[in-house]
Amino acid sequence: MVQSRRQVLLGLPAAAAAGAALAGQAHASQPAPAVRRSPEQRYATVVDLADFAKPNADKPQGEAMQAAIDAASDAGVPLVMPKGGFVTDRSLRVWNTSGLDRAMPRISGRGIGMTVIEATGFAGAILDIRGVGQGPLRRAHFLHGGGLENLELRGLQRYVNGPPGTPVQHGLATLGWWTGRIANVRISRLTGDGIRVVGDTGVNSNPDFTASRLDLAGVRLERLAGWGYNDENPIGAPGWSWDRCVMTLCGRGGARVRSSGHEFRASSFSASGWVSETTPSAGAGIGVYLDGARGWSLNRTRFVGCEFDTSKDAQLALDYAHATTVEQTRFIHNDRYGQGALTPAVGVDIARKGAASSVQHALFRQILFRIDTPGTMTGFRWSGTANVRDIVIDGVLWSDETRGKAAITRYAGHDRNDANTAANYWIHDGVSLVSAGRPAPFLKARTAAASPTPSPARALGLGPWQVDADCARLQPGLWAVARDIRLPASGWWEIDLAAVVASPGGAQPVELVLRLARRTVTHDLGSLAAAPRRVRLGDRILANAGEVLGIELRAAAPLVFPPGARADLLLKLTV
Repeated sequence: MVQSRRQVLLGLPAAAAAGAALAGQAHASQPAPAVRRSPEQRYATVVDLADFAKPNADKPQGEAMQAAIDAASDAGVPLVMPKGGFVTDRSLRVWNTSGLDRAMPRISGRGIGMTVIEATGFAGAILDIRGVGQGPLRRAHFLHGGGLENLELRGLQRYVNGPPGTPVQHGLATLGWWTGRIANVRISRLTGDGIRVVGDTGVNSNPDFTASRLDLAGVRLERLAGWGYNDENPIGAPGWSWDRCVMTLCGRGGARVRSSGHEFRASSFSASGWVSETTPSAGAGIGVYLDGARGWSLNRTRFVGCEFDTSKDAQLALDYAHATTVEQTRFIHNDRYGQGALTPAVGVDIARKGAASSVQHALFRQILFRIDTPGTMTGFRWSGTANVRDIVIDGVLWSDETRGKAAITRYAGHDRNDANTAANYWIHDGVSLVSAGRPAPFLKARTAAASPTPSPARALGLGPWQVDADCARLQPGLWAVARDIRLPASGWWEIDLAAVVASPGGAQPVELVLRLARRTVTHDLGSLAAAPRRVRLGDRILANAGEVLGIELRAAAPLVFPPGARADLLLKLTV
């Protein structure tokens, strides 16, 4: 007996496969079970897909699979899927057509590689989850809760270099699905995206009226011609949470994020820009692209403990990114796939669209660049500076495994036309200060004069500082009094700082931070009230000649410096 492609894929003996096929045909001819009872009576606990479709059947069972999904949705119970492969010839839909909020069922299999939904070559998503009604019930209601777990979505058509007219097929499409969870799921071998977020502005012109909000853990998105994750609708996916997820061999890139509040924890983005180990994509390949339509702002995106490995063009690109944080993250540059060049050529690409981009208040902390093979690369590249301000890079480690054979440019474009000073780019690379940013944003800067033969109790005149008239209002966040005071001699130094400040928003905490080389001392100045108050700080530090002292003022809300306020700063050598 000749085995079909399905039998070969599932490893079935020919006789067993024939029996499974006959069982599937016989079952397909039977009516739905217990027709005269309500869904709640028929399925008191779960809906079992095995009652509708048999695993490893030799023909598609999309209609039977859809019936099982509908039964679970109507009864409000989980859909459980047995071990085996199930082929669908249509997009499987969980659609809310009620015009009211409804529960999303939990769809649960036996695990990756154990329960597999495979799709023939139709266009669209294998699984389409829409919480907003259709037709006359077209309102902004949602599907809530539920999720996908322990299963695999896989395409059967040729997903790369297919014949002309090959349908574009995605793994999962979401619209209006809130507080759902996807765990231990793999999506692979598709001509489109792994997870695709869509919206329906026909329901409401505000895109977040049909947005989705999901938590993902242990999700693998791999061997895809499109993006691993594609936020196709601005504000379509606010606050998604990614925990230990993997996006690898995604042709366009790992993730394209356009909505606010995404958080990636201990996740990996590798081989972005390749669809297989030997096939690069034609377009750009970016590990994560913080993108967006002009007029929208991307806020609060955070990466913690992540890894970016050998993307084709850039590891991380920022075009619309406000209040972005990247910390304890590793970037690996290699020629892993034999391109004859170090990939990617850029680690972090800031303002990739130039003047059309907007990147503000980005923090990079405790970053490692590992360069494994010879070639040319740039760590941080400012492709534009027109709308880029307040960038902090603190603590970057560079591991050159080539022992000097790689041409490494750590920072490029940040100092074009003195943008690093005007737009406040503060870069502290290891023990050296690459850029001090905007000096003294609210006080006129002074510099310490070196003393070749210091005497005890000698004061270095750094004050008084007079408040500038156009900088009398201090905005929230981190503001420097001075960051680049180079001490001329070793010994104990006394610091005396005094200023008259007020908080128009009521009492609030204010901190003064002293930074000396790798040491940081924070002083709580207490709460400042609306009335002007004089604050004063005295401290002693032990320092070596040539060390750089930084003094920073931190405030959670705007501060006001009354007219004529003074900040007197004296450094006294008391050796």
